[in-house]
Amino acid sequence: MIKIDSVELFLCAFKSEGLNYSTWTTNYREVLVYKLVGGGHVGWGESSLNYNCLGVAKRIGKSLVGKELARKERLLDPALLSENVLYQYYAGFNRRFRQVREGYSQALWDLHGKVENKPFSEMIEVESGVCETQQGMPVIHVYDPLEMSRIAEKWREKGFSWFKQKLSGNARQDIKAMQAIKAISSDVQVLIGDANYGYQNTKELKYAADGFIECGLGYLQNPIRKPFWKYHELSKALGIKFTSDNTAYWPNTRRVIEFQEAELINLHPNIMGGVDYIFKIFSLCEKHGIPTITGSSGVFGIQDKCFQKVSFCINSALPTENIGLHNYFRGEMSKYYKYDFDNLSLLTNDLDVVNGKIFDRKENGFGINVDENSLERVTIQKFRYD
Repeated sequence: MIKIDSVELFLCAFKSEGLNYSTWTTNYREVLVYKLVGGGHVGWGESSLNYNCLGVAKRIGKSLVGKELARKERLLDPALLSENVLYQYYAGFNRRFRQVREGYSQALWDLHGKVENKPFSEMIEVESGVCETQQGMPVIHVYDPLEMSRIAEKWREKGFSWFKQKLSGNARQDIKAMQAIKAISSDVQVLIGDANYGYQNTKELKYAADGFIECGLGYLQNPIRKPFWKYHELSKALGIKFTSDNTAYWPNTRRVIEFQEAELINLHPNIMGGVDYIFKIFSLCEKHGIPTITGSSGVFGIQDKCFQKVSFCINSALPTENIGLHNYFRGEMSKYYKYDFDNLSLLTNDLDVVNGKIFDRKENGFGINVDENSLERVTIQKFRYD
């Protein structure tokens, strides 16, 4: 029996340029990095630091020291309530806990795999098989339509043909950008148009949807602020399929499916709540014939690599948008995406991304190896429990 010897939390800051969305630009973000030590090994996790969740992370960190590692997420939930659906709804609605639970879950699986000398794909029970490569899908952030097509063209030169386009909420501009991206090559596909609730009225959204349909858009995501149970009716009225991310956490995915909110579920980092919940969602979607993809939201490479490893196990025919954020901030892309240091990733062993594909390798746990000197330079504050 291996016990957790210590827990360290690193409060980090991320400053950047280029991550532009419909109504905001992400130029500063606080991130929490989780370090768990046990059995002579280290496990790592990462999550955003939203909703004042640091206190929750510190409380859980203290409670994990000395606990049996193999229990993983059961250490994060009350012993008598973990399988209770009412508790799971409480945990899901509590965004602070859900976000922190996901960060600790990554670290627990990473550490346990390293202790057991097993890669994640051998630890998780999946019936659909494991892939060795995954098609990638970069995100094209909001710029002038011509610049967005230039960004897409640079990705196309790197072998990518699937894209997720961020939408501005201005129908004419969004359609023009999508047309320009599609014009790059006959094999280019904009799979998801993500408005991040940027559209303010249904008339403008209807005009946009008509143009998106002509462009062959696969799915529309978060088009306008409405209760999620209204989305099925809206999807039918617009004649375009929707995808869901921020409402598709466990167990709310049951309601998403019941109300037919979406025809594609995006397993989005910082929203899922934990590795165990990701596969509950995946199994439920498989049962109902709803496809899933893995999304992206990590900053320093830890969270991204965890979700990349997950993507190899869900065996989706669709690409993953999680190509690693560090790939946006280097080479020719650095014209659009800027960062204070040479490399955004804290990892010494990021997965290879070649010719539009992510390549897995056999590594224990999630295979997270962190350059702690790089971690120190982005750390604002540290907390240790042992």
